[in-house]
Amino acid sequence: LEIEDVNDDLSLSEWQQVVVKIGPTLVWGGYIIRSQPGLTEGGNRRWSLQCESWDTLLNRTPIVRCTYANKTPAEIIADLFARAELTNEFDAEGLVAANLPVIGSFVAAGEKLTDLLDRLALLAGASWWISLDREVVFTLPASLPTAPFAVKALGLADFSTSFPPSGSPTPDIDAADIRNRVTVYGGVVPSAIEVALFYGDGATKRFTLDHAPVHEIVKITVDGVLQWHGYDYYDSQFNNYDCLVDYTLGTVRWLDAPANGAEIEIQYRYKQQLVTVRQSDASYERYMRWFDFELRDGSLTTEPACIAAADALLAEYAFPAVGASLEVEWFGPRAGQRIQVEMPSLGLSGFYVIRQATVELARSTRKALVALKVGGRSARLSRVIGGERGTGSLLGPGAYLPTQPNQSLSGEIDLLRV
Repeated sequence: LEIEDVNDDLSLSEWQQVVVKIGPTLVWGGYIIRSQPGLTEGGNRRWSLQCESWDTLLNRTPIVRCTYANKTPAEIIADLFARAELTNEFDAEGLVAANLPVIGSFVAAGEKLTDLLDRLALLAGASWWISLDREVVFTLPASLPTAPFAVKALGLADFSTSFPPSGSPTPDIDAADIRNRVTVYGGVVPSAIEVALFYGDGATKRFTLDHAPVHEIVKITVDGVLQWHGYDYYDSQFNNYDCLVDYTLGTVRWLDAPANGAEIEIQYRYKQQLVTVRQSDASYERYMRWFDFELRDGSLTTEPACIAAADALLAEYAFPAVGASLEVEWFGPRAGQRIQVEMPSLGLSGFYVIRQATVELARSTRKALVALKVGGRSARLSRVIGGERGTGSLLGPGAYLPTQPNQSLSGEIDLLRV
C-alpha cells in the first residue's frame, strides 16, 4: 500500500505492525516487510509499504521437533506456539475448538509452523487461520464464518442478502489430480508375538524364521529349556550363549545341532511396515477407472492413523476440485469465509470457501471491488501431501480446507490508519 505523510510525522520501519481499517471495521493486520519513502509532486513524503499478514511470522520462529501422542489439537497448538516462542505475539488458545478429536500421533519434525498447522487441520478435519485480532482460529469447516451476503445470478439475487457479480464468474473444474485409490505406507512397527516351531534332526544348526528383520526375541526354548541367546556375528564365539540370533536375516543358530526330535520354540516380534489401501467406490463408479496415489510417511505408526490419512486424501481428491473466480462490488467477503454462490447455468451451487480476496478501494468513489477465488484445493496443501516434504501425521475425513485470510490491497486508500 501507499500512504501520503502529509504532516511528515510518520516514522515507519520494517516489522512494525500495521492494521487497516475502513471506518471502524478492521479489515487487515500484519507487518511491514519493506518500506520505501519517496516524494509526491507537492513535496510531501509518500511511503510505499509492502506488508504481509500476521501469519508470516509463523515461519520465522525456532524449529520445533516434538512427538505428540493422544493429544487434542488445542493441547498440540498451545505447545507448538510455546516452543516457537509466539505466545507473546498470538493467542493460541482462545479460538481453538474444543469439540475436535484426540490425535493419536502427530510429529513435528522441523517443518514450518504453517505446514504443521496444515497437517494438524487435516488430521482433525478442521480449518485454521490467524484472525485479525492475532488469535489462532482452529475450527470445524461447518463452523467457518459466513460471508455477509451471497452471490447469485441476476434473476435470483434480492439485493439485500444476495447480489449478482459485477462480471461473469469463471468456473473451474479441475480433474487433473483425482486420486480415488490411496495406498499409505506408514512407519515400521513391531508385530504381535509370533511363535515359530522347529524340530531338530541332529545335524541342522541354523533355523530361519518366517519373518525378518527381527524386532526382538521374547524367548527361545529347546524341549522346554530356556536358551540364553546373543547377537550372531557380534558374539560369534558363543561365549556364555546357547544360540545366536541374526536379527537382520531372521535366523537362529546353535554351535552344536539340537538333538534329533528336539522341539525348538522361538517367540519373537518382527519389524513390519504399516500398509493401508483405501478407495472411493463412488469415484470409481463415476469414472470406471482407478487413479492411484501413494503416500509414504514413516511417522504414521498406527493403523488408525494410516486409515485416517488415506480417508482424508480421498475426501479431498476423489472428485474434481470445483472453484470459480468472480468479482463483487460490495465490501465484506474475506478469505477463510464460506460464501454461497448460486449460478445454475455455470454449475455453481452451494457454499464455497473463499481462498483469496483481493480488495481494491478507489479514492474518488470510495467503492470496493473485491476479486474472489472460491472453492478448489489449497495449493500449499497440495504440495505438502503431494510428497514434496514429509507430511507427518495427517488427516480425518471431511477436511476440505484449511486456508488463511490473506488479503492483498491495492489502489489509493484514503481510509487508512497506521
